[in-house]
Amino acid sequence: MKKIFSLVFLIILTMMIPLAYASYHQVQALFEKGFEALQNGEFAKAISFFDQVLEIDPNYVPALNNKGSALRILGMYEEAIVYFDKVLEIDPNDVNALYNKGNALSDLEKYEEAIVSYDKALEIEPKHVKALYNKGNALSDLEKYEEAIVSYDKALEIEPNYVNALYNKGLALYYLEKYEEAIVYYDKALEIEPNYVKASSNKGLALYDLGKYEEAIVSYDKVLEIEPDNVKALNNKNKLLEIMGKPIEIMEKLQIPDWIQNNAKWWSEGQIGDSDFTSGIQFMIKENIMVIPDLQREVTQMELKDEKRAMGMEREQNVPDWVRNNAGWWADGLISDDDFISGIKYLVEQGIIKV
Repeated sequence: MKKIFSLVFLIILTMMIPLAYASYHQVQALFEKGFEALQNGEFAKAISFFDQVLEIDPNYVPALNNKGSALRILGMYEEAIVYFDKVLEIDPNDVNALYNKGNALSDLEKYEEAIVSYDKALEIEPKHVKALYNKGNALSDLEKYEEAIVSYDKALEIEPNYVNALYNKGLALYYLEKYEEAIVYYDKALEIEPNYVKASSNKGLALYDLGKYEEAIVSYDKVLEIEPDNVKALNNKNKLLEIMGKPIEIMEKLQIPDWIQNNAKWWSEGQIGDSDFTSGIQFMIKENIMVIPDLQREVTQMELKDEKRAMGMEREQNVPDWVRNNAGWWADGLISDDDFISGIKYLVEQGIIKV
């Protein structure tokens, strides 16, 4: 009887080995296709391949991790966290899952939870530079600038030429009103990456706060050498020229996309709501297509202090009819860009549009 049992077991085992081998190679082939699609920016395709892998092996960690990464890139942060958590159920010490979960939580602006995840990753891998850097960013988003600097410094001990860490440390120092120190770190970033526009621009802002107007203008000129259409840099430079009693510079007008004019027309006719219209205005300001001249410094010059600031329309305030009329006339080519912009400026000044 024992011999018969042993023989049956051996036959079953002999049959299972090729199946397991084939399954392993199928998983590997599908995963590689998914990973290649992910590298090529074909995120939906990548997810499809990872799903096929997980149908065969639901606990295949690389597929779980990479599907989570693809979902995060697509902006599906909550769904991404589900997959990172599945990895962590299998292996609580998976550094990649902990780090990626921290990033997804940061994307959701759950900064405290993100820091917990980064810290867990750092307990396992203390020299994980990106975890240190992103922890610093999360702390900065919480306005814990001193702690953020500690985290950036740890990243810089490991990678002294980490440009983004140098820049963000400068930014944290600026928020602490340590302008001279901030400039030191902007300069370090610029030594490594001379065309780092944000570093030059924020260096100009720090120099302004120190009253070093001539030096600030030099910094804005460097921005304009790299990006001649950078309206924010030109606005900031012109503010300084006005303070110094010097003539301002005029930028050649930029082409406004047709869809913006369509939005203005539809808004004037009541076919779209205020929020739809203001989203178009937000695009123009963000992309430096629309310049709102002569606003207070905190609107035109301090936007770099809060790039995540929302912009919208207050429901309790009414838009004057003349502004709507302006939008329609502008869309029909009956008035100039400057006339249209004067209406937008009024909305900003009255607090109807929040910049």
